[in-house]
Amino acid sequence: MDPKEKQLSVLPEPTQSEEKRVRTTENDEPEPKKCCISTEKIILIGIIAAILAIILILVLCLNLIKKDKKKEESEEDALLKANKERYILGTYNMQKGIPLKIFNPSSLGLDSQGYRIEEVSSGKTRRLREVAIHDGIIIPEETGTIQIKISFNTPLTSLDFMFERCTDLVKINLTNINSPSITSMIYTFTDCVNLQVVDMTSFPSANIKKMDFLFSGCINLTNIKGFESLDTSSLVKTAGMFLDCQNLISVNLSSFYLDNINDTNGMFINNPSL
Repeated sequence: MDPKEKQLSVLPEPTQSEEKRVRTTENDEPEPKKCCISTEKIILIGIIAAILAIILILVLCLNLIKKDKKKEESEEDALLKANKERYILGTYNMQKGIPLKIFNPSSLGLDSQGYRIEEVSSGKTRRLREVAIHDGIIIPEETGTIQIKISFNTPLTSLDFMFERCTDLVKINLTNINSPSITSMIYTFTDCVNLQVVDMTSFPSANIKKMDFLFSGCINLTNIKGFESLDTSSLVKTAGMFLDCQNLISVNLSSFYLDNINDTNGMFINNPSL
């Protein structure tokens, strides 16, 4: 036998540990990376997305609620403005049992449901008995001075003849009438012979076109408050406005817009004190 062949034939068989080492070396080759997300991460992402969606929905809902609230508030404000209390305060001399004429509701087209008469003397409000009220007339229960509040359910468009011949009217306050739709005031206070003071402060006069004979026959009228601040831009007629106002000392016409006025006949007839 050839010595080389003999040498090869006597090589020992690989041991078990050597086989294991060979297999381990083969397995040490790096495996390709797998691109994957664990189930836990997917669940977490889903939860976060759901939370964000809920927050977004809540924000949208809150915005809608705020808008609805603002809309309701604006509608409520408009309603309150539309339903703002409208009233006139008048002071009258009265005698027990003798009919006292407060005003003329029929001249304004008002029925008994369109107005309310209350006594507000001495800071107290008392609804006068319905049986004592008829067409703006009451039957006084005592003699003296009484302050009357006339409230209206709807805005007024005219004050024509409203207090004509209310001979026991002493003072009148129009500051809370709250009716910018008024367009006419003809004969409003005609022949109120005991009327002394008229308060027209803040009176809504911008749309009034006629004031014919407004104070005619008010022989004791001495003071018209707020008259100098009236908006007379729409006024066209003032005929006989101060006719027979014998005790009226002064009238401030500084704010009167005269360009549109086309009838002033008899505006200041028989005013010896003016």
